[in-house]
Parts: sequence; structure tokens; C-alpha cells
Amino acid sequence: YEPFGYTLTRPGRFTDGVLYLAPEPAEPFVDVIEALIEAFPDYPPYDGAHDMIVPHATVAVSEDDAFLSRIAVALEPRLPVRCRAEAAAMVERGSDFRWSLRREYPLGAT
Repeated sequence: YEPFGYTLTRPGRFTDGVLYLAPEPAEPFVDVIEALIEAFPDYPPYDGAHDMIVPHATVAVSEDDAFLSRIAVALEPRLPVRCRAEAAAMVERGSDFRWSLRREYPLGAT
């Protein structure tokens, strides 16, 4: 896969209190994630807890709906954000619930 451009266009939410920004187009992310799942079947995203791949950039996690709404409203005037994907990262959550980089896979590398 080659590096690709995308735009973070709008905030969205998952039902478990995650506020995120959605990338457009989403398809290149889905393609890369599916390829990584095929290459590393023992390491499915989110331990296989979700059937659907929803590309996103997590902004905040909270049980406080009003707090997440304030953040989403504050983000709106700063959108869209233009970006470029140049690598896929494998991250893992430790026993302290913090995410850490396990390995990075540059896009376009042969």
C-alpha cells in the first residue's frame, strides 16, 4: 500500500463513550486494516471485539456525555484537518490501560 491523503472531517461517537474524528475517505484505512488482519490473524483489532472496521482517530474517552459534547462543539470550527497516512502502527494496551507502540509498518515500503 502506498501512502495516502485523508481528511478528518467530523466528530463521531461510539456507544462506549469514545469521541472520535472520522477520516474521509475511510476505504484506504479499511483496506490496510484488512491486510494487516490477514497478515496477523492472531492479533485482530480490539481483540476481535468488533465485527465492523470503523476507521477513526480517538479524541476523548469519557462516561460524561456533556463533556464529550463540549469537546465536539469546540472541534467543529477547527475542522477539516488534512492529513497523510505514511505508516500503519501496531499498538497494544498494557495492564496500566495505556497504549504503546509495538511496531510501525511504513506504507510504500517493499
